[in-house]
Amino acid sequence: MSFRLAYVLGDLERTARSLTEIGETAREIEDHHRRMASTVGDCGSEDLSEATDDFLDAWSYGMRIIGADADGLGEAIGECAAVYAATDQAGVAGLEPAR
Repeated sequence: MSFRLAYVLGDLERTARSLTEIGETAREIEDHHRRMASTVGDCGSEDLSEATDDFLDAWSYGMRIIGADADGLGEAIGECAAVYAATDQAGVAGLEPAR
């Protein structure tokens, strides 16, 4: 079985931008973890404080992973878009009549 894939430059560029935004958002959420963690001691119960701290640690770890993955994918897709654009431009230039 073969698959025919068509890449549209605008779609690649939009996807790269969206992934970059996802990475930035994940980092912002992860940064909020630090502020939330500073209030954990005020929960009123040692058990609740520990559970909240454990949750925030796991959440923060997940956001770091999501952010890193989104950044890597966004960068790779952005590079693909640049190569696609350059290849397309070279192909168009090759079709122009020689002078």
